[in-house]
Amino acid sequence: EGAEGDPSPEQLLEMLKSLKELQDSGAIAPSDFEAVKSQFKEAFGSSLDEMVDEARKEKPLNAQEEEMFELLKSIMED
Repeated sequence: EGAEGDPSPEQLLEMLKSLKELQDSGAIAPSDFEAVKSQFKEAFGSSLDEMVDEARKEKPLNAQEEEMFELLKSIMED
């Protein structure tokens, strides 16, 4: 379980899917998206690849977690 106030993996996955849809539809301007990416890095304090590596070291990721990381990577690399 995450700390109080942290989104659950399910909530995070839904947020990422919504963000990806906004990005794909052009609803978020590329310049705005750069701000989202920098906020993400500030919030988590590391790059996505570092987060995935750390998570995999702790335990094997389930399908939902793998999906979440792949979705995050596709968003962050655009």
